Amino acid sequence: MNKQVKKLNKNNFNKSTGSSKINTEQDIKQKVTITDWYYMTPGDVNAKMIADRLKINGFSEVELWEEMNILQIELADKKTVDFEPVEYSFKDPSDVSFIKNRNIKTIFAVTLEEGNIELFRPVLKILLEEWEGFLCADSIDFKPIYGKGDV
Repeated sequence: MNKQVKKLNKNNFNKSTGSSKINTEQDIKQKVTITDWYYMTPGDVNAKMIADRLKINGFSEVELWEEMNILQIELADKKTVDFEPVEYSFKDPSDVSFIKNRNIKTIFAVTLEEGNIELFRPVLKILLEEWEGFLCADSIDFKPIYGKGDV
């Protein structure tokens, strides 16, 4: 019988209990689940505009990569929200119709760790007040959808 031996080190040994816990990839994935969203707006918006508006409203933990149009915001719990631009590459006719019927001009992919939608609401409120639009899930029907009345 071939047994694997896992080495104890300072990262997996709990001094207070005297036990070890080896985190597997599965354990880590269960603790942090990433949720993918879209911020869609009929306005012409870029990451710099969002960063500037958030800073005016008191958000200091904002990182901008202007040349790539990418933005990262640190929330109160120290977890981050990433905004990356999305080109209109939707191929499904219902997706195209969804976007067209709402006169969407700008789409950002938003990566938000699950459970942090409440901490993200103040950011979303600023976006919706300034440029309207909505936050929707990266799902078959884009639901759930959070608009101005939901924040």
